Amino acid sequence: MLSKRGIRVRILPIEYPAYLDRLKRGAFQLALGAFVFDADPHQGDLWGSEGGMNYSGLSLPEVDRLIERGREETDPSRRREIYLRLSSLVMAAKPLVFLPTPQQVLYRRKGLSTPVPELVASNSSALMSLGEWGLPPLPTSDR
Repeated sequence: MLSKRGIRVRILPIEYPAYLDRLKRGAFQLALGAFVFDADPHQGDLWGSEGGMNYSGLSLPEVDRLIERGREETDPSRRREIYLRLSSLVMAAKPLVFLPTPQQVLYRRKGLSTPVPELVASNSSALMSLGEWGLPPLPTSDR
C-alpha cells in the first residue's frame, strides 16, 4: 500500500526486546506498535517531553503543561477539557500515524449502569467516567 504512494519499505522482523531497544534509542524510521491505556487517561508517558514511551520525540511545552495540569486536577469535567485540549495538540502535531482499531467491549454486566452505551478497551475516555458506574443494590433477606 505504501509503494502506491511512492514510499519504499523494507520490513525488518526482529524480536521484541530488540524492537524495544530500537524504539528507546530512536533507531528506526517507521515502527508499528499499539498502546493500551489504563483508567486514567493522562498519557504523559506517551506525549510528555520526558515520557518513557515518547518514542516519537514529541516535545511541546503546552503539551507538557496540560499533562501536569491534568494530573493535578481533581474535577472530572475540568480534567476532560484539559485532556481534550491535549489530544487536539497531539493530533495537530502528528507525532504518529493513528490507525483505526475496532472497538471492543471491555466489560458488560447485567444491571451495570454507565454513562456510555458500551465500555470499550480502545477508547480510554470510556473509563474516565468510572466514578459514575453503578450496580443496583443487592436484595436484602429478612431472616
